[in-house]
Amino acid sequence: NPQNFNWFYDNKKINVFNKFQFQKKLSLILENIYPYMPVIKNELINRDELSSQGTASRNSLTKLMLNKSAEEDFGLMKHPAEKSIYYSLLKNTQIHNFNGEKWELTKPRENSLNILPAWNKVDSYFKSLSEQADSILNLIEELKAPPYGVKAGVLPILILSYYLAKKNFIAIYHKRKYEPYFNDEILERFLKRPDEFTFQYLKQSDSTKKLYKVYSSIFLK
Repeated sequence: NPQNFNWFYDNKKINVFNKFQFQKKLSLILENIYPYMPVIKNELINRDELSSQGTASRNSLTKLMLNKSAEEDFGLMKHPAEKSIYYSLLKNTQIHNFNGEKWELTKPRENSLNILPAWNKVDSYFKSLSEQADSILNLIEELKAPPYGVKAGVLPILILSYYLAKKNFIAIYHKRKYEPYFNDEILERFLKRPDEFTFQYLKQSDSTKKLYKVYSSIFLK
């Protein structure tokens, strides 16, 4: 019976006459606090505390992201739980997209289930790390807070998607030790203990690009 109480938001009293109206006003308030929250319609992954099935499905999906991102649906046949997570978080948002030649993880298109603001936040965070590495926990905390409100279950998939899309520009450090890339073992550790990881963004200057072209010409001969 919420109508029996006094309710306030932003120092203003809210008139509540029944439970339905209370829920409607609460929804509007939360939309105001979290305007950039992604629309992830999957209760298995879109939560802060995952069930054992949700954890297992997320871990399975992230391994497929490492090894099968060039394939449609990551090569998933039938309909395991991880495929429903894939559709709701990666395919429907167009993070996993066909570029005309192959499937790849890439920046989502405009207005793809409101995932773009969170992706842009990840992008700006990594690009701010050109001078010094930083703990990934700082990004995680920013994405969980307003105005994004990204759930903890979604965060590793979102961050890994960005890394795989930009892996040539990002250096990984696990316990301050450089790792050349994510493999299954490093990924498993990242999912369990993200606090052990720092990342750095590598800018490509014109001289660096020229050097890469020279190396490419040598190796391709």
